[in-house]
Amino acid sequence: MQYDSVLIATDGSEQATDAASHACDLARRHDATLHAVFAMDTENPDLGDAVETDAIRAELEEHGETALEAVAEVAAAHDVELETTLLEGEPFDAVLTYVEENDVSVIVVGRRGRSENLRVLLGSTADSILRHSSVPVFVCPRTPG
Repeated sequence: MQYDSVLIATDGSEQATDAASHACDLARRHDATLHAVFAMDTENPDLGDAVETDAIRAELEEHGETALEAVAEVAAAHDVELETTLLEGEPFDAVLTYVEENDVSVIVVGRRGRSENLRVLLGSTADSILRHSSVPVFVCPRTPG
């Protein structure tokens, strides 16, 4: 299978940064466009209307930019060009919408934890992406060490 574009969905975690290496390898091997996205969870019910305040929005944007910068460092080390995008909305929905709108061929996400419960093992966003994606999804474990 040939991939024309690879997407790494990051939340800024170590697992996501580790998964970025796999995404870079895929993009390089397939001469594909590499996209990195971070979804600001502006629809999180725990935040209520607080997400509309400038301070909360600025904090979300700062966290997103930091997460995307970490992926950019990995891409630079792999000599892969990268397009970064800060998304808004419920993370799995924002990522899947981006995938459809940008004709992404494959998604790469990091996995979390060690549990028999799939949702805990993957994290709720990775689990939702895996269950609802129309394109292949690679779920990468944390690199030991």
